[in-house]
Amino acid sequence: MPARLLVFPGGEALIGSQEEIDVALQYGFIMDDFISIDINRMLGKLGSAVNYLRESKSEIERAISSALDTPEIKEVTIESKETKYVLKSTQIMENRTAALAAKQLHDFCILEESVRNGKSKFQLTASKHIKKQ
Repeated sequence: MPARLLVFPGGEALIGSQEEIDVALQYGFIMDDFISIDINRMLGKLGSAVNYLRESKSEIERAISSALDTPEIKEVTIESKETKYVLKSTQIMENRTAALAAKQLHDFCILEESVRNGKSKFQLTASKHIKKQ
């Protein structure tokens, strides 16, 4: 699976599959300019092509890889703070009971309900705090 590193003007960087990036662009989730780096191609030129999303080693890389491999998760963001990373993953659910149950599985999360044409949708954004090494 092609993995890309997106770097935005403010210095924020995101890792995602090409498919996820295409969907985010199509739906307008990415609106800023960015530089896109093909991680596998870059590593292949060094003679060590790997699937970067699966061959992660650090705790933050494993968390990113896990979030990107989970089909229910629609958006992943990473914020770098002084002593930690904050990984936020967002998923959309239509079942209130499932959304409330999923909320109980996380230490840090926000559950928002929106109603459109009489139907509820639940957006669960879970945050994971990972200490920098």
